[in-house]
Amino acid sequence: MIDVQNAIELYPTGLRTAQSTLPRQRGSSNRFGDLLVGALHRTQQSDARVAASQLVASAFIEPALASLREGTFAEPPFAAGFVERRFAPLLDLQIADRITASANFPLVDLIVRWLLQEPDDGTR
Repeated sequence: MIDVQNAIELYPTGLRTAQSTLPRQRGSSNRFGDLLVGALHRTQQSDARVAASQLVASAFIEPALASLREGTFAEPPFAAGFVERRFAPLLDLQIADRITASANFPLVDLIVRWLLQEPDDGTR
């Protein structure tokens, strides 16, 4: 019997490959194993998307927001106070995370594909 972790290592391309090659129990359809393999694959994809989104947010969007905020030349009644200067980077981080999570960034998709690619062992 193949366990779920071995199924992910043996079949990194996902559920379709694993469904066709997982051993079947006597008379059962082994749907539970198939569901586990699919859930682990979806978890890998969602973890990769979150990591790629956070990378793009912190490397590209957050510095752009910080430079926009620091580039304003507001005079004293409208200038940023101590608290605004102190907590503005946290706000920039939250806004950058929301921007990359809600928008369709091709760079995020490219990083996700790169993170999930199969290791090239030179046998192809």
